Formats: sequence, C-alpha cells, structure tokens
Amino acid sequence: MGFLTLLPELLDLILDYIDIRTDLLSLARTCRFFAGYVLPDRLDYHTLVVTPYHEALWENLCAHPQLARLVHNLTLYDDPLQVKPHTGKLRLPRGLGSSGHEYTLGRFDAEHIARSLAGMLNARRLHLLYIRKTNVETALHVLPDTLRLVFENLPSLERVSTMTNLGDEDQNALASEHHPLWALSGLRSFEIDVNGGNETIWPAYEAVLRRSPEIENLRLPDFLDDEMMTRLCEIPLPHLKRFNRGYVWSISMTPRIVDFLNAHPTIETLRWATVPSMPIPCSALPALQHLSSPNSSFLAMLLSRERQGSVHLSSMKDVPLNEELLPLLDAIDQDTMRSLHLGTLDNFDTLRALPQYFPNLEELALPRRGAWRENGQIVTRLARAVLRPWIRDLHLFTLEEALQLFPKLEVVKGVRCPVGLEPDWELDDERAKDVLEEMRVAYPILRRVNRWRLR
Repeated sequence: MGFLTLLPELLDLILDYIDIRTDLLSLARTCRFFAGYVLPDRLDYHTLVVTPYHEALWENLCAHPQLARLVHNLTLYDDPLQVKPHTGKLRLPRGLGSSGHEYTLGRFDAEHIARSLAGMLNARRLHLLYIRKTNVETALHVLPDTLRLVFENLPSLERVSTMTNLGDEDQNALASEHHPLWALSGLRSFEIDVNGGNETIWPAYEAVLRRSPEIENLRLPDFLDDEMMTRLCEIPLPHLKRFNRGYVWSISMTPRIVDFLNAHPTIETLRWATVPSMPIPCSALPALQHLSSPNSSFLAMLLSRERQGSVHLSSMKDVPLNEELLPLLDAIDQDTMRSLHLGTLDNFDTLRALPQYFPNLEELALPRRGAWRENGQIVTRLARAVLRPWIRDLHLFTLEEALQLFPKLEVVKGVRCPVGLEPDWELDDERAKDVLEEMRVAYPILRRVNRWRLR
C-alpha cells in the first residue's frame, strides 16, 4: 500500500511516468480515500474493487467521468465495515487494519452509484463477491439494489460471475424474470449461481443463453432439474470452453450433465465438484486441458478409455491420487502436464511413483492437514499421530524430497521447509525478510513455497 499513502506531489511525479489515460492509478491522485477502498494488491489495469458503501469513491467517479471510462473490470463486494482482512483470493495486505486507516460506514447513494455506473462505458466484466459473514447486525443489505443499478446501467457487459452463492436477499431480488440481469445478451461468460423457483427463472435463464451464442464460460446454477438439463443440451454453444458445476447430490442429474459435456466437445476447462464416491459415466472430452474434480471414478473412467499419451491435460486440481489410479495416468501426455493440485493422497509411496508419469511437473500442491485419506475415511494428522505413531507418512513431505522427485518444480505447496516456512506458519515482519532471502539463495528455481512468494 506504499504508493497510496504518498504525498500528492510525489504521486504527481509517479503519474508522469505512467499513462494516466489507461491506468487506474490516476484515481489515487483525485480521491484521498482511495487507499482504503481499493485493494492495493489487486490494483491492476482498468480494475475497480469497491462496495456500495464507499460513498466518497462513488462521488469521485461522478465528478471525474473520465476516470469512470477507464474501468473495464468491476468487482462488487458486500462488506460495509472492512473490519478484518477478506478470505479467499480477495484479501487486504497484512497490518492494514492497524496502520491508522479509519474505516467509516458510508451512505448508500443510489444516484451517485447510478451516475458512476452510467459513466463506465467500457466496462465489460462484472464480478460479484458475497462476504456477508460477520457483523450482520451492522450490514445495510443494499447489494440487491446495487445489482439492479448495475444491470440497468451496464447493458454492454460481456462477462458476469460470482465468487460464491448470493445471499437470500440477493436471490429473492434476482428470482424475478423482470430483473435487468435477464435482459443481458451477447455474453461471453455467464458464471452466476442463484436459487429460485424453477418455473420463474428457467425461461429467463434460457433466453439469456440463446441470445449469447458466443458464450465461452458457463456455470450451471443449482435450480436446474433433469428436464431443464435436457433442454440445455439443445442450445447451440459452439464456442464453450469452460464449464463450472458445483456439487450434484442427485444421481439422476449426473447423466444429464454428462450428456451436456458430450454435446460440447470444445470444453477445455472442467470444474465439477462432485461427491467423491458418486459414480459418474464416462464423458468424451477431446479438448480438455484443465480438470478440477475430486471424483476418483470420473477420473478413472475418463482416462481408462484413452490410449497412452492421448489426453493433453496441462493441469489437474483437487484430484484424488491412489494406487489404483496410478496405472491410468499413462493416458496423460507427459509433455503437456505441468500443474498438479492433489485433493487427497493415500500414502507417500504413491507420490514417489508419480515422476514416471509427470516428469516435467512445474507446480505441485499437496493436501492440507486433515485431507489425507485412509480406508476411505478423512482423518486428521493429530489422530494419525495418536493412533499410528510409527507411520512415517505422518510428517509433511519435505521440500528436498519434492525437488528430488520433480527437479523442474517452480511452485510447491504443503511441504516442510528446512528454514521453517511451514504451510500454516505465520512469519513476523522482522524475520520474514531473512527467511525468504535464505530461500531465494538456496532454491533459485522456486517462485513460490507454500504460501510465500519468492520471485
């Protein structure tokens, strides 16, 4: 957050060396409250991260429409007080809450928000965050009103997505077929999840997809039933590349989703958070490059039908790894596989046999504590230490062992480091610099270890 607290004179000097016509850093010069409202580590080209409660920022955008025109990506999150760092991908820098920033609850001004949004003529992407987790008694719950203003004033959006399911108030607002959300057309990405009555939302949802033949990214909402999935397969989406689906508890729904996948062979990225034990019939995905699924049967059936080296996956995430799956990994092309994030692992012997299948691995993430499986049951490291203290696999895999198995690793997570950079270890500011410098010298090829960035 350093540059955001500089004197205006220094900011002017910095802005002389950048293109203020295309860089959102110019907002720092015109809005003194900008430092507390937009996250510094997410302040990149044309991106604005804001809540409806940031009254000063909305007023500033109204007064400077040339700045509003710079916004291409708009992220809205519902957290009026910012009382603690956000979780997940959106987070505040360490110490921001204790560095003297004054958090004030702004006033929701629909007029300023509407005028600011109307000035964002180049906005193409909207991302919605739902962070109403604590301080519920102080939240204003105005996000539904903001969403209506957004979709009324930004009809040219091409990409709409949500990080999590919207809250009850938001779902009730979006459940109406007359909501301006359902008037969107020409979308390239539609990854929004909203619950509601099937009879009310489905016709509007179907109409949005039919008006968006160029759509590339799609997340299926939870309200779809078997009949709707059948009709969804009939909608032509020839450019679909990314498919996202959450947990499917109904076994009868699974074949319908597989039919949808079979109807779209262009899919390159698949995220399907199915129940690990649910049987899934095989699906032919010839263009698949990125897979995220904890279902071992789906992965086994997907690979068992393919010949050696014919599956050109480059990354797998949340996947299970056990002795039964190892022989099937032969179907994955060794030259394309670069990133592997394990959701579960039966033992380290299985991991040590992995280099013969993925010798060029550049990124490896091991399961977090409590994710190891034994006889189909999830057990914690503490329970294993108490019940079976003689098993060596109790200890975290070391960084040296990981590099010996995969010498091309640049990113590794979930390992024990010789200098103490444990996966969940917090470094104080004085020690952090020395420890990270030691890591850079000892391992020049590494860019990230656990959650610490080296390069």
